[in-house]
Amino acid sequence: METVEKIQQMKDNPKVSGCFFWGYQKDEKFIHKQIRIEGIAEKLSNEECEEYHNKDPLFCQIRSHICQQGQKVDWDELKKKHDEILEAVKETNKPLKMPEYYVAYRIIPNMFDFYYSYNTNIADRLAFTKQCEDKWTFERIAA
Repeated sequence: METVEKIQQMKDNPKVSGCFFWGYQKDEKFIHKQIRIEGIAEKLSNEECEEYHNKDPLFCQIRSHICQQGQKVDWDELKKKHDEILEAVKETNKPLKMPEYYVAYRIIPNMFDFYYSYNTNIADRLAFTKQCEDKWTFERIAA
C-alpha cells in the first residue's frame, strides 16, 4: 500500500535501519541479544511480491486483503471480513490472489551490529561494515 507514511518516508530517504532485540532466561543466566541492520530500502518487483504472498500462510494472505496498514478499524467489521474471505477460500478451494496494493521492501545491508550479553558480564559487540561490493570488515566495539 503506497499511501502509508512509512513508504513515503522510504521513497524520500531510502536509508533505513532495523533493530531486533530478544531477551530470555536460560538456566540461571539472563541473556540479551540484539541485531541492528543499516542499509538501503529497495522495493520488490510485483513478481517477488507475488512469490512472497503465495508462500504466506492463509491467515497472512487474508490479512493483506482486509488490513489497510495504519488505518483505524472496527475490529468486529474486520473479523467479519476475515471470516467471509476464509469461508470463500474454503468453499472454492482456490488460492487467494495478491491484492493490487500489496508492496514489500528489502533492506540491502551495508552494516550489521551484533550485541550479546548475559547476567552482569561485559557485553560483546561486533560491527560488520560493507567496504565494497564483495568486501566486509568487522571490528569489536564497545557496548
